Amino acid sequence: MEQIGFFPINNSSNIYGLTNIMGDITRILVATLEKQIFAVEYSENKKIICNEIHFAYIPNSADIISIDAFVRSNYNDIVLGITFFKNYKESDSNEFRKNIVISNNNNNNNNRSTLLNNEKNQCNHYYFNIYSSLSSTNRFDLNQIAQDCQTFELDFVPYHLYHTSILNENNISETLWLLSGSDCNVHIFREDNKKQSFYKDKIDLFPELTSFESIVLWIDVINYQENQKFYRLTAVGCENGSVCLFFVELGETNNARIIKSWKNRFDGPILSVKFFKDKTNSTVNSSKLGFKNEFSSEIHLLVLDSVEQPIVYRNVQENGVGVRKILPKINENMVDLFPSTIIGDSNFDLYNEIILGSYGKKIIFYKFEPTSQTYLVEKTMEVPHPVISIAYIDLTGDGINELAIVTTKGIIIYRHKINDIIDVIEKKMNIISID
Repeated sequence: MEQIGFFPINNSSNIYGLTNIMGDITRILVATLEKQIFAVEYSENKKIICNEIHFAYIPNSADIISIDAFVRSNYNDIVLGITFFKNYKESDSNEFRKNIVISNNNNNNNNRSTLLNNEKNQCNHYYFNIYSSLSSTNRFDLNQIAQDCQTFELDFVPYHLYHTSILNENNISETLWLLSGSDCNVHIFREDNKKQSFYKDKIDLFPELTSFESIVLWIDVINYQENQKFYRLTAVGCENGSVCLFFVELGETNNARIIKSWKNRFDGPILSVKFFKDKTNSTVNSSKLGFKNEFSSEIHLLVLDSVEQPIVYRNVQENGVGVRKILPKINENMVDLFPSTIIGDSNFDLYNEIILGSYGKKIIFYKFEPTSQTYLVEKTMEVPHPVISIAYIDLTGDGINELAIVTTKGIIIYRHKINDIIDVIEKKMNIISID
């Protein structure tokens, strides 16, 4: 791959600071810890550009924790979520806080996220901002979306912000927010279409997310259909090293029932859990659920631990956490940390590769070998700075994905070399002509 763009950033991001926006064109948003949010996209001048977007209702000196986004109904109807905290002195103005929604946890009043410092007379306040267009439009305007906001004050420290879909009471697909917190709970935020606002709901829709011993650092959910029934796989990675896997049957109007559950323990905090498929062409759109569902029988789970080598649990529906494959090291003496991963077909063979970004300034591509049932290192890339997060998406709109890498010093964009793509096309054309 070759580099086609580098955009330096003054402040570092974190593992929750990257999200994709699939609007009229594909964009990525990168949030830094000190309030800055950058949009990277392909311009009309045929260049990758990076612009800072100024979001309203984020006060000066606020620190961003996590960011996520999804599309409501059309390519221009974007909903964006940002969590952050602000340190206040008692003498500070309350102008920002006067119109926000207080999100209280009535079950545990001891988990207040307002942390008092008696010596300096200061306290931290935690917030969740949801940005969206108040009306549908045929034109995508991220700067306009950044001005329309609903703010929740949180009584916990927010961590992973994630969106997923359910069938609501009217049997219609609905996208909602899942937000993990320092209270060891996962919180749901849903949209009230009539009131054009969001509200915090009970966790009953997700019975698998009701009780954890430690802070949830990462969540992944995949919905799929099998034998005319709908199911959900939910994976949770926790600060104490626990990985929890749930197999859930979805009845009418999302009446969820846990069928099986598994749990495993690692030596360090879990940085990521991610479901994926071997083949890229096994994902189709379900007209009923309105989001992507896996119809093939085998779904795998990738786990990134902060101490051990990454692990893949194969065919988790059948095996749970019983069959695992350890991703090999580049060399036996290598000790590295992998904060981020993405799944994608990087060599155009219709099979997904695992792409890892390391704090040791490496991008590693792993390929599954069916004969030996093991993962092999297909190739590696050196990058100039430690990697925080990565994305493999089609930024240029030419049908071929680019690799976006967020490092401690900036955002790097790589693309596949043209000659490599031509070679792949020629090989495929030769196969077609022979057949």
